[in-house]
Amino acid sequence: MSVAPSFAVLLLGRFLAGAAAGLALVTAPIYASEIASPEVRGALASLTEIFMGIGILFGYISNNVLAPLPRSYNWRVMLGLSALPALIIFVLLIFIPETPRWLVMRGRQGEARKVLLMTSNGDVEVAEQRLAEIECAAKVEESSVRWGELLSRPSPCVLRMLFAAIGVNFFQQASGIQAVTLYAPKIFVRAGMKKKSQALAATSGIGVTKVVFIFVAILLADKCGRRPLLLTSIIGMGGSLLVLSGSLWTMNTHPGPVVKWVAIVSAWVDEAFYGVGIGPIAWVYASEIFPLRLRGPGMSVAVMVNRMVGTLVSMTFLSLNKAITIQGSFLMYALICALGGVFCWFALPETKGRTLEEVQVLFGGDPLPKNVEISAKVGEVSGTDLEMQRSMENIEL
Repeated sequence: MSVAPSFAVLLLGRFLAGAAAGLALVTAPIYASEIASPEVRGALASLTEIFMGIGILFGYISNNVLAPLPRSYNWRVMLGLSALPALIIFVLLIFIPETPRWLVMRGRQGEARKVLLMTSNGDVEVAEQRLAEIECAAKVEESSVRWGELLSRPSPCVLRMLFAAIGVNFFQQASGIQAVTLYAPKIFVRAGMKKKSQALAATSGIGVTKVVFIFVAILLADKCGRRPLLLTSIIGMGGSLLVLSGSLWTMNTHPGPVVKWVAIVSAWVDEAFYGVGIGPIAWVYASEIFPLRLRGPGMSVAVMVNRMVGTLVSMTFLSLNKAITIQGSFLMYALICALGGVFCWFALPETKGRTLEEVQVLFGGDPLPKNVEISAKVGEVSGTDLEMQRSMENIEL
């Protein structure tokens, strides 16, 4: 894109970058969820959103730094710099292993055991127990049809999973976060900032706020659980958007520095609530609720809905402003957030601390078969339900 000689070549580069981003959005949360233990799965799967936030922040910073350069090539430098993190990721991908679940599904148990030992801090018993659970789930699911079961004839359990994954991704974008993020300079100019440099500086504040509070979400995801963070996030976003709408409306009749800063801070608060909950947790939740056979296809559908709704919000925001004013647009997004809160309350069970093989029971699925034999160097445990086995181990400890 940075060396494009024409608009057509620039558009082709943008298409390729978009396709690559779509693949990453599907695979990165799944990879983190599958390779992590239940105790840290929420934090690791949240990394997708935090690095997206960091990337957006770098975009804001580069806008400010490169703005003084001639317009004929400042945008080329900005796009060219994006190749550096892509190159770093390419090199790192050479060294990271496949996930144990993927390896087991392809009969490569030896490699899966090595990965599990590595991610279990060398604890043989834990690694063997996790391997037995994964092998059990793989045997149950190995003959199942993927896309047909997901879309054309889903069971009630799969349908609830699909509804939850699509819903949480829908509300993540329908809450209007793309409008606040992408059109922040326009919002701040409308709020009373006369200078372009001031508007860009305030926009950088949005990026900083998002990244800081995604870090907060990483710390809380595996302590507080998914549901509390999602509910706090979507309700908080609705409240901040309501304040933003009211302050922009007040600017028409009673403009002043107080109203201006209320509008600016409410936009920052909206990003903060997004970062602490539905931003990162939507990826975590969608990547951990599907059974092994449906995880890839299910996450693909969820990401497709996410990107479609995000694109719709970003492409219609300016037209929406002309139709119902900018304050009316944010009022609409606030109402959507209220609906999102209702959805999160009734449709999303808590998944914190559950193994990926156990999560399906929360949606009405069948538990893993009993009598799973688990052999380890320290001894053998067999003939018990996995849940009872964990309880007995805790009692012994």
